[in-house]
Amino acid sequence: MVKGAAFSLGLALVLGAAQAAYPDSVRQRESRLRPPSTLDCPRDRANLTAYSGSVIKYARGSVQTTVQIKTDWDTTEAIVINHKGSDPTKWFLYGGEPLTPIDWQSIADAGGQLRPGIRATAWVCSDGSNPIVDWERPKK
Repeated sequence: MVKGAAFSLGLALVLGAAQAAYPDSVRQRESRLRPPSTLDCPRDRANLTAYSGSVIKYARGSVQTTVQIKTDWDTTEAIVINHKGSDPTKWFLYGGEPLTPIDWQSIADAGGQLRPGIRATAWVCSDGSNPIVDWERPKK
């Protein structure tokens, strides 16, 4: 019985250490991520990736828009939306809802510069379709 108790205690310590390796914010976001209904690809790990974190760069051109995210997992990911001269807004969400011009004012200033601390989740399908970027609403 003592060996079983020692094993259980050891297992609890190992699992606790593994959980401590991730900040609470990462664990909370991992448990809350839900793909938007507008995605067309299968929602499994082989076909869909989500990059959540701080947006460090946003560049909109006439044929593509690039969003660079410093993820909560300490990687930097460049998300490219191809739109060949059309408006890329249909690939953007704000708090899970379609992005509106009023929402954009919460994300960027009048010159198009991102406001400090802006966060987003980019949903990227393996089929090569355009990613969807869901901008987070600022916490109040």
